[in-house]
Amino acid sequence: MAVNKGTPYETLSKAKGAEHGFTVQVYDTQPDATQAVLSGRAYATLGGNTTIVYAASKNPQFVADLELKDTRAHWAAPVPKNNPKLRAELQDALDCMKKDGTIAKLSEKWFGRKPPADGLEVVITPGYGVPGMPGYDPTPHELKCN
Repeated sequence: MAVNKGTPYETLSKAKGAEHGFTVQVYDTQPDATQAVLSGRAYATLGGNTTIVYAASKNPQFVADLELKDTRAHWAAPVPKNNPKLRAELQDALDCMKKDGTIAKLSEKWFGRKPPADGLEVVITPGYGVPGMPGYDPTPHELKCN
């Protein structure tokens, strides 16, 4: 298994490797981990769906064929903790792009596949932030899209 150093995928792979008896190779970048698979130095790589699916769309010999739905790792945009208004505005903009299909279309364009109905490119989560993560605010709000 090839992974990008310092990511949650490194942590998960090492834990599963110890549990199931496989070796984890750690690389400085996800493209290096992907290249390890393409060159035969590793059997598989584990990484974020965006990087893996994009790599598969550009390399016909690379197949993105496994998704660990139970991990549901999230992409993040850092916002200062003392600026919840900015975080709300940013999430509202993204949620409006989910609502009108823009994010799904971008996902299809760049990754070559339609996101699943339960994919975070489509699903608008309640409240602000990621449910279950620190700083999550479950307060319901009305989405106002222009």
